[in-house]
Amino acid sequence: MRPDIGGLQNFFSDIVHDNVRWVPDEVALIFRDRVTTWAELGQKMARVQRGLASLGVTRGSRVAILERNSDDYVVLGFALAGMGAIMCPINTMLRANEINYILEVGSPSLLLTEPGLLDLAQDSVAGLTTPPKLVLRGGKAEGDIIDWEAVQASAPEDIQVSQPVDWDDPYMILFT
Repeated sequence: MRPDIGGLQNFFSDIVHDNVRWVPDEVALIFRDRVTTWAELGQKMARVQRGLASLGVTRGSRVAILERNSDDYVVLGFALAGMGAIMCPINTMLRANEINYILEVGSPSLLLTEPGLLDLAQDSVAGLTTPPKLVLRGGKAEGDIIDWEAVQASAPEDIQVSQPVDWDDPYMILFT
């Protein structure tokens, strides 16, 4: 509903918050052999948000994602929405020069990727004026690549996490 005509603000991430309150033990996600309840999804979302906040992500930050579909991808999307940050998903079938263009125009602060796409991600940031920080999820990060699991594990419980402000805050930038 639009707040300017008497409705309450409703954000995309409220889907998780509301269901955590109403049906915490009901199934929220099924991916392969993993089943996640709404309560678990809410906990994972909060953990991801703390990790992102520790990397400097706030309302309006752009975060590019070069990963295959998974339940973790869904959690990341809800987490970014709940922070008022902007998700920039990138098609994994694109070539490095095409991704380079998206990164140059989209100007994300982070590029999250997985081990199988790390070489492509590294090739894609080459030559960028302001390259995003590379964050590796699910693998061993070396050099200047950020280890996502370590970031989440070390993020303080009380870190300040931003939130969306307006119902029409941008949530996603899609390149087609």
